[in-house]
Amino acid sequence: MPEFLADERASLAERCGRDKGAPRETERVGAGRVMERVLALETSSTRGSVALVEGSHFEDASVASFRVHNVANEHAERLLGLIDEALSEARWEKDSLTRIAVGVGPGSFTGVRVGLSIAEGLMLGLGIPGVGIGSLAAVAAGLGREDARLRVVVRDARRDEYFVAAYSKGGEEIVAPHAISQAEAADTLKAKFDGSEYVVLGTAISGLPCFSDKLTSEPDARPLGALSLNVSPEHTAVMPQYVRGPNVVKPNLPPSPLDKPRR
Repeated sequence: MPEFLADERASLAERCGRDKGAPRETERVGAGRVMERVLALETSSTRGSVALVEGSHFEDASVASFRVHNVANEHAERLLGLIDEALSEARWEKDSLTRIAVGVGPGSFTGVRVGLSIAEGLMLGLGIPGVGIGSLAAVAAGLGREDARLRVVVRDARRDEYFVAAYSKGGEEIVAPHAISQAEAADTLKAKFDGSEYVVLGTAISGLPCFSDKLTSEPDARPLGALSLNVSPEHTAVMPQYVRGPNVVKPNLPPSPLDKPRR
């Protein structure tokens, strides 16, 4: 079990104090595995979070530092400061980072774009690769793999809809992210997962088995960073996952006088 899941409730400061600035070259830890230092960013909801994660895969991931804010519409103003605070607490130099992980949604359109923009700037400036991780997958990973139930992640999508996806305990995507009606959510989920042992994470749905804590109520940079250790930057694009189109309605305007034929 990853360290951050085993004792997430303990003080993160107790897990810091690593040596400053390990070499940029990734460290081999045997069997072809590579020790990575990941800067993880998650901004797809009102809460924005930053985590420094170290490990070679999800199961041995540890969190060196974690920072979070809960101020709406201030990801752009606050995220860089949180990154600096996290690096200082962990005693990591920026040059010791080996990859950037960023939540790609679905979620807040503006929030996702802010996270992607900052991630892309860091990737370019530091010359390191990036990994895009689904924000709903990060919520599912927050439950921990000792729980064998199917993880059905539900998040408010506005417009009277929810974003929904389902994942196995090992992180496999069983149902891809999509939008469903809030009014019909309980019936829709019961019908889709009838006969399965499952738990709803994120937004609670009345009448269904639900669970929520700090790592499963909203997307969080800690499980997101740990998940990024299991994928290759060469095969995981840093691209937004919007699920549905923009909420734009073409206005019904009268004909323009400029369209009239000239005499």
